[in-house]
Amino acid sequence: MKKIWTVKNEVVGTAHLNRNGELVDYRPSTMLAEMNISRDGTATLTLAPPKGVEIEALVLPANCTHAEMLEDEVCYTRIKETWHAEYESVSLSVTREVTEDKDTPEAEAVRAELRAEKDAREQAELAARAKATAERRAQRAAQELSERIVEERICRTTPAELLNLCKPTAGEWGKLGSSNWQRVLSELVIRARWALAKPTQEVELSPTRLRVDEAWLTAMRQSLLAIRAEEQAKRKAEYLARQ
Repeated sequence: MKKIWTVKNEVVGTAHLNRNGELVDYRPSTMLAEMNISRDGTATLTLAPPKGVEIEALVLPANCTHAEMLEDEVCYTRIKETWHAEYESVSLSVTREVTEDKDTPEAEAVRAELRAEKDAREQAELAARAKATAERRAQRAAQELSERIVEERICRTTPAELLNLCKPTAGEWGKLGSSNWQRVLSELVIRARWALAKPTQEVELSPTRLRVDEAWLTAMRQSLLAIRAEEQAKRKAEYLARQ
């Protein structure tokens, strides 16, 4: 059966034309008409078929029957247009808003001013981003320099000075003599590094990064345990002397 566009009860839709020339399976189009203007200026209203119906869209010539000025600015005008088309005495209409640029010296001057302002904003944003990037890089460089300085001071610190800076707890002393000594000693060195940093220092140190070699840590552990053993022996001798 042939599918055709037709009208029923003043509603445009599609139907099948059977062998007896009768229209069956009428389906109204529920889609809104779409306005189109071709390059040569021809205006048309296009009505899509109902869902599930395979037939070409209905294209009708259209005429503008009403135009209303909404805005009249220096650079442009905004117009509300109403377009009409007819199919088998049924009227279809579409309303649209059109913005048209004005081609006058005043409009060109305003557009040039707006372009200059936009370019200035973009340049200011680029400069601000470049400045922020440079500041972040400078801050990272200052932080790395500060960390290197403090870590160099840590590497020159004697075991006795390190103890005075980090002040290990009894639990940390116990862990320092265990197999897990590297972790607790690293925490003690980091604590000492914070104590070495100047109180007025503007650049913050990394709270966890530690750049000292394992040989230094091993030698420092041995020295700290030796100091601990010497202090314990001294306290024991003083205790026995009082008995």
